[in-house]
Amino acid sequence: MEDISEAIESLAHAIQHGLSRLGTGDAFTSMGALEAHGAAILTAAGDIADAIRELSASIDAMKP
Repeated sequence: MEDISEAIESLAHAIQHGLSRLGTGDAFTSMGALEAHGAAILTAAGDIADAIRELSASIDAMKP
């Protein structure tokens, strides 16, 4: 029974270590994969909003 508990503990440590490496670019960060993904989505949303504003301004400038 002790072998099983050691195996489970070892597996838990391996999973914890693997999850801690799920940052950006396989970096060892405190930011996990979901947090990194969320940050990337916020950045992309800002870029898209900026592009829409720029397009809108260009369209407005073309109006007579």
